[in-house]
Amino acid sequence: MALQHARLALELQGDTRQTVIEFRKHLGWYTKGLHGASDLRQRLFQIESVAEAEAIFLEYLDPVAHVA
Repeated sequence: MALQHARLALELQGDTRQTVIEFRKHLGWYTKGLHGASDLRQRLFQIESVAEAEAIFLEYLDPVAHVA
């Protein structure tokens, strides 16, 4: 849901760095109460693109698939 919301924001406001920076706070709200939310938010608050957020969420949701 968070990523869908981010994509809609990009559609409405344009794919700019400012849009992504402003959207970081929403990602924080979406992660409230999740296991390991503090670390997850710390990573999400540094993103520069929605693609980065997607990668972080994919890693969070399936950590076994991303172990080297």
